[in-house]
Amino acid sequence: MSPDSLWGLPQIRAVCLMAFAGISSFAVMLAALPVWGVGHAVPAHLAGTITTVMLAATVLTQVVSPALMRRFSLRGLLVWGLVLLGLPAPLYLWATALPGLYAVSAVRGVGFGLLTVTAALAIQVAAPPGRQGEAIGLFGLAGAIPTMIGAAIGAGLTLSGNFGWVCVIAATPLLGLAAARGVTADGTAPGGAGESLPMRIALRRLVVPVVLLFAATAAGGAVITVVPLELTGSARAALVLLVFGAVTAYARWRIGRFTDRRGHRLVPQTLTVIGAAGMAVAGWGFAAASVPLLLAGAIGTGIAYGALQSVTLDLAFSRVPAGQAPIASATWNAFFDAGTATGAAVFAAVAAGSAGGAGSMLVGTGLFLLVGLATVRSALAPWLERRRGPGRMEP
Repeated sequence: MSPDSLWGLPQIRAVCLMAFAGISSFAVMLAALPVWGVGHAVPAHLAGTITTVMLAATVLTQVVSPALMRRFSLRGLLVWGLVLLGLPAPLYLWATALPGLYAVSAVRGVGFGLLTVTAALAIQVAAPPGRQGEAIGLFGLAGAIPTMIGAAIGAGLTLSGNFGWVCVIAATPLLGLAAARGVTADGTAPGGAGESLPMRIALRRLVVPVVLLFAATAAGGAVITVVPLELTGSARAALVLLVFGAVTAYARWRIGRFTDRRGHRLVPQTLTVIGAAGMAVAGWGFAAASVPLLLAGAIGTGIAYGALQSVTLDLAFSRVPAGQAPIASATWNAFFDAGTATGAAVFAAVAAGSAGGAGSMLVGTGLFLLVGLATVRSALAPWLERRRGPGRMEP
């Protein structure tokens, strides 16, 4: 480890460990819960709603989290997030009917919402000046690794009759509590001090990064959902998803150091083009039943999916004053989960009505390109305003 490694900073290390534990809990249940529910007389067409309920509770919690972060410390909210996510997990063994599954998932969704918003902010607060992107990339790696392997582990254990072990893994956020002492406990998250923008202007400044994030996570949700549905061989599906997950994790981690050194100029646009190309190639791979083409598409989409997560979070924090960082974190996380849920539902539906799922990938390409145009327009905005004259630039 290099002497200036961010991993040596106590709060960076603590938040990454807590995020790893919490996201492992979320990811391992992602594919396991629908299988568990169907095995206990939950109708197959309602099995996915168990995850929907959890994500709905997550997004609602993320929406109100800025108010919570004005009153409570980062450490306190992280602890509550881990407790609410991990402690109820074993109850799935007894809550096998749909209402019980909904109730446990809703409580865990609250915990996941608290954890994701607060951890993203705690990483940004702990990062040394000029290294925010690198810190966000490290945080992204802590979340990407369990996301990459968690769903496969959860599904495999559940299908083999070992759902009890899934519940044990889903309770690991309680072990993450041991890292909480590394998070500063003095005061609250950055709140009302210093410069503050009117809410409508702060949210307007976040539009481009969070809409770009929505497109990226929708594409990622599409790949994760469509690949196992469309590929008949489980080994082929596992290979494509493994490559996609590995590329996503690496890109999410490494992009931060690049943007710290070179800035964000044209990075979102370049990643958008790469993602659009990846989706198009994946669509071609489905149509041609070609695993090499699918792998190439997974690599392109994975680069964009992973890197844009870190880039858009960094951009979101940079576009609002430090005192409004909780708003940036909450908005980013809400669009992340909304994009994932939308991509999984919409693209799966499109794939079901198109030949070989190619249509869903092509729809994703169009989405990427449209958002790419929006980011290009945003990048050109300062130049256009200078051409029009002073006094017309929006704050």
